[in-house]
Amino acid sequence: DTESTETQPPAPEQEDESDAESPEDQPPAEDESETESPADTLPPILTLADLPSISKSTEIQIRWEAADPEGASSTSSGISFFDIFYQLVTASSTSSTPAWTQLEEISPETPAEAGASVSLEYTFTGENKKTYKFKVKATDNAGNSSESASSEVKILLPHVVISEIQIGQD
Repeated sequence: DTESTETQPPAPEQEDESDAESPEDQPPAEDESETESPADTLPPILTLADLPSISKSTEIQIRWEAADPEGASSTSSGISFFDIFYQLVTASSTSSTPAWTQLEEISPETPAEAGASVSLEYTFTGENKKTYKFKVKATDNAGNSSESASSEVKILLPHVVISEIQIGQD
């Protein structure tokens, strides 16, 4: 009795074990997903400090704090940058909204750790008797953006009135 080996499928070619890549060295299959931690899908939470309704200085300090939260199915990637905008509010602003102008895009000086809060400030110089509205938006390292937070301030510098000037002697 001889059994034919022709009916069995041919054995796959074997690589020399010294040339074979270990499973750690092989790239993952395209359809495999990493199971280390879920992706950051939640936007940052931003809080903008209230501005006074009237400022007696042309320099306005805009302060805010943001954190990138973790959720049940989302990790935190940390805060990447903030966008700061302003808008000049005029009496006619009610009928047509003036455009927002971007002041700056600010990144934290040191990279924010995942889940950590970041507090920053920006100094804006405006003009007397003008009202400005500011808004700030945070973006995390995964590209999620927060809702914009806004605040408004009017600049009114104090008046100095000189009522009497005398020149010469009495």
